[in-house]
Amino acid sequence: MTAETKEYFLGRKKKILDDWLNYLISHYDYKRLDYLEKERDPFLNPVKHILKSALESIFDYLFEDKELEAVVQNIEKLIKLLALNGPKASEVLCPFVFFKQYINALFLSNFLVVEKIDDYNEIMNVFDNLMLKMFDMFIQCREKIYEIRVNEVKRMTFPLLERSGLIERVNVNKNNGL
Repeated sequence: MTAETKEYFLGRKKKILDDWLNYLISHYDYKRLDYLEKERDPFLNPVKHILKSALESIFDYLFEDKELEAVVQNIEKLIKLLALNGPKASEVLCPFVFFKQYINALFLSNFLVVEKIDDYNEIMNVFDNLMLKMFDMFIQCREKIYEIRVNEVKRMTFPLLERSGLIERVNVNKNNGL
């Protein structure tokens, strides 16, 4: 990516991240939390802190050449937060599609020249790969949540079935296997 393209986006970093965060907050059910927009302390408002950190990490990965490993930790926190709040996978990716369209509009309105097509393709390809990685992370988190729920139901149900006499514990004898 050329220095001119990087400078352009880095110069607009605050506005881009603010717009993206506002979209994310309005898109999900976080808006019901009044303090989310008002409270700035990360300890009193951990949700907003997680959101801001993840979005900033993604931006830095795209435009400041940060390593993927440095970004994954913040993205993972965001994905876990989104997975716990229950939206569908397509709803989780909506803010990222919004970001892509936002960057796309900025890019095309300011760099509509053939020389910048490589920069455009590079940004879009990197972001698409990152979105696929986020989708995989979301699915893994969802699977873990469902696994925990199933284990909890089993843990609660087994003693009830045992007390009702519907199942019996099987004692394993070391000599003959049963």
